[in-house]
Order: sequence, then C-alpha cells, then structure tokens
Amino acid sequence: MILSRADLHIHTLYSDGSDSTEQLLTTIRTNQITYFSVTDHDTIDGVLHMQSLDLTGLHFFPGVEFSCFTPYKKCHILGYCYDAACPTFQDVLLEGHDKRMQKLRLRLDYLKEKFDIVFSKQTQDSFYQMNSVGKPHLAKALIALGYGTTIQEVMDKYLTLRTPNDKVEAAKAIAAIRASGGTAVWAHPLGGEGERHLTPEEFTKQLDILLQCGLQGLECYYSRYNREEIDFLLQQARKHHLFISGGSDYHGGFKIQKLGDGLTGWKRMEQDYIALENAISKVSQH
Repeated sequence: MILSRADLHIHTLYSDGSDSTEQLLTTIRTNQITYFSVTDHDTIDGVLHMQSLDLTGLHFFPGVEFSCFTPYKKCHILGYCYDAACPTFQDVLLEGHDKRMQKLRLRLDYLKEKFDIVFSKQTQDSFYQMNSVGKPHLAKALIALGYGTTIQEVMDKYLTLRTPNDKVEAAKAIAAIRASGGTAVWAHPLGGEGERHLTPEEFTKQLDILLQCGLQGLECYYSRYNREEIDFLLQQARKHHLFISGGSDYHGGFKIQKLGDGLTGWKRMEQDYIALENAISKVSQH
C-alpha cells in the first residue's frame, strides 16, 4: 500500500459533505487513493450508492459514523464493514436518524423564534427528506437567503443552539457494529475540528469507558492532529491492543480538509493499515 493512497474517514452529501458519490469517486481516482471508506453520519445511503458505482482497482470499506455519548462525554464512533441487514445495526441507524430529525425541528424553531427566519415549505420538506441533515445544509439554505457568505460564518452566527439528548449511547452503537460483524473505531479521539482537544487524563477516562463497551480501534492518524498527538494515540492503541485507523474527515467544499490530509509519512502506518484491513476484510468479502 502507498501511504498517501488511504483515507478511511470521508463524508458525502448524504450527510454533511458537499460531494455526491460520483464526484467523490472522481476525486478519489484523481488523487490516486486506492483504500477508502465513506463514513457518513448516522446513515449508510452514501455507502449503498457508492457500491453501485464502478470501483474497479479500488478497495472500498463500507463505513458509518455514529454521533454518540458516554456517561462522561460525547464521542463519535466509526463502524467498518458491517452487515447492513443486521437488525441491531438497523435499529441504531433508525435511532440516529430520529435524533437528527428531532435536532432539525429544534433548530428550525430556534431560527424562527430567535431571528424570525422561516424557510419555505419546499426547503423544509427537502430537509426532512434527508436521512442525515446537518448544520451545513441549513447554513447553505441561509446563504441562499442572503444571511451570510460562508458556511462557517452562518453556522457561528445562526446555528449555535445546543440540542439535548441528540446522540446515541456509545455502548449501543459499538454493540450494534460488533453484532453486525463490523469493527468499531473511536473517531478523532482527542477531538474533532474546532474542538478543544482532550487532555491525556480526559482521554484516558473516556477510553476506559469505551473499552468496557467493546471498542476495537482508534483513529490515530487524523488530519487535524500534530505528530505529538498522533504518537500519543499510537502508543495508547498499542498499549490496549486496538486496531489503528486514519482519515482526513473530508467534507468536500464544506471544510478545508483534502482527501488524504495528514495521512502520509508516519512510521509504521503501512503495517497499521494492513492490520486493520485484515480485521475488516473478512466482512467486506462476504
């Protein structure tokens, strides 16, 4: 494997990315990426559509990213190479979808009450037809109405509402992934883009909880982490015998990451990816 040709954390327009699966596939081939996964939030629609395209010469791992919480903190859990027909897995997908719809309703009410902003019925209907509507979709609609010029600007100004009980229990998500034959990985375990990174003590407390839930891997290689942070995560993964993964968290035009960002030049990365591939390919081959 050529190290610059792997990216196992990618979003499409089926959640909060800007690229269609066709656009993403073109970009993947242009960037000579051969190992990749679509990991949309709480939906596998992008995965199902990607599987209908011509993937000749590529290694595609079906993925998903569940928005979760533990008794300590929120977290995101990636699932790779699950059996999508597994009833337990389907139940968690449905719960994630329902919570996103609840979050959408709260945000629309907030925009109306706080800013007197009401979308047309057609626009609202389009939101409710999505399986994984997120803040970027609302921000794009607000820009179209003249409320800003960039996605980030609009989200910072109009979409700051904190919504309660809007995530799936991490224990339930990990159990569902494992019940479906998949591999459960903690996404950006020190924190995602724009978030304060966890201290080693905070990380350890959350990791201990997730290990008890059956966590199998850590996303150690991540586009927003520096060498010191990646080395720390690699050390923790090996200490606890966890699989090692990595990805850019690509969102197309909605965020600045490029495919493959942060995934080149790291010592032992090839061995780490081969180990993960061996773990998840047993499912993807069926």
